Amino acid sequence: MVDGHKKNVINSELSFNDLLTFFISQKLNFFRILISSIISGIVLALLSPIEFTSVVSVVQAGSGGKNTKGGITALAGLAGIDLGGSSESSLNPLLYNKVVNSIPFQQKLINSKYDFIGFDEPVSYQRFFDESKRPIGEILLKYTIGLPSLILGSFSKNDDISSRLSDDSTWALNEIEMKRINKLRQNVGISVDTKSGLISISATLPERVAASQMADMILNNLQEFVIRTKLSQINQKVKYLEERYLETKASFEETQILLAEFKDSNVSLSSARAETEEQRLRDEYDLAYSLYQEIAKQLETTKIELKDSTPIFSVIDPATVPTDKSSPRRAMMVFVWLFLGIILGILFIYLKLIWLRLKAQMNVSNL
Repeated sequence: MVDGHKKNVINSELSFNDLLTFFISQKLNFFRILISSIISGIVLALLSPIEFTSVVSVVQAGSGGKNTKGGITALAGLAGIDLGGSSESSLNPLLYNKVVNSIPFQQKLINSKYDFIGFDEPVSYQRFFDESKRPIGEILLKYTIGLPSLILGSFSKNDDISSRLSDDSTWALNEIEMKRINKLRQNVGISVDTKSGLISISATLPERVAASQMADMILNNLQEFVIRTKLSQINQKVKYLEERYLETKASFEETQILLAEFKDSNVSLSSARAETEEQRLRDEYDLAYSLYQEIAKQLETTKIELKDSTPIFSVIDPATVPTDKSSPRRAMMVFVWLFLGIILGILFIYLKLIWLRLKAQMNVSNL
């Protein structure tokens, strides 16, 4: 009776009841697909490598100084001197993620040493990556889901250009080095809360101790980079102020000499014209002196700032050795594969129905 109804479904217009009846008739195929999907999810969940994540939370300390440059901009403009706009002496926290994912920063993390199980002494991430055995789950994913990209990659030309570059400022990495970096980029991260200013740095590795060590390493390297960038900017500011200082000093001394010469040559004169000229020279002298004093003060302040190499970050929550694994989330993986099995089962039955209808229509048209 079911087979007869199946023929009606194939050869007639479809209704919801017809579709439901056909799906019921194909329930065995549906459950085969569903069970296969669940088993695949369970296998992948059990074979996926265990990883631990360590997080360190910090806030960035203030830049530590008022903008003294802005206070004299208008005064300098009256004297015809351009001091330029104010500039920040620290890196924008929103750029930290770019810094951490940059190739030089990643290479520094790769070459740093950590405590990995199976090694008698701390070893670099590079050595751990090259010598450690790949988990079975990772190999299965590589040759199943990742098979298309693996096949496409085999046809690409593997041209090692590192030997053809002589410029030290240009980074040229071979395929193995890029694999290390891409793997590490997946395992490290940094997020910035723009409202609270909280910066969270995370490192994920197969071993808990190494994960906490790498989180600390990221923090230290990032702080070193930010300090170096800040000092570079301050050095440029000092150089700029020194040039402006010499200019304002020369202008002040010239105005001072002109005022003194005028007084010496007009000791006995008391005309209104002489008084007006003296007042004009005195105003120029006062303006030049004020500007000279302000720039000298700012130059000294900037030199003090240059010597200040205190840490940029204040640690709120230090990196600790994680006790619980961060991945794999096995229950979630099985649920995802269960949902995928339901979708694939329904899609298979629906496509089979469409194929049977097309086949039946072709047979009718051939009669």
